[in-house]
Amino acid sequence: MTYLERSAGSIVFACTASAMFDEHYFPDGNSFRIDRLDPTGLHFGFGHHTCLERRVAGVVIPEVVRRVLLRPEVSLLPPPDGSIDFQGGPFPERFTISLSAST
Repeated sequence: MTYLERSAGSIVFACTASAMFDEHYFPDGNSFRIDRLDPTGLHFGFGHHTCLERRVAGVVIPEVVRRVLLRPEVSLLPPPDGSIDFQGGPFPERFTISLSAST
């Protein structure tokens, strides 16, 4: 029996976030790869369980970040403080910006 096969009545816990690092299915799973095929991201589900908001979030989240960064009172800090901190993972954990008084 492989780790994907289970007998009837087995309890299974789906860890979708950690599953995306499985080298068996995601070559070089710990690296950010812009060339990965779209269906390999499991955080929005897959198949008929795909999150209906997936396409909306893919547009809204970058636009919200863009709008914040375009505000005149927001500025990028010079490195190392302004660098994107991945904390050893593939996803950004922290990105520090400067916020001055609104004019």
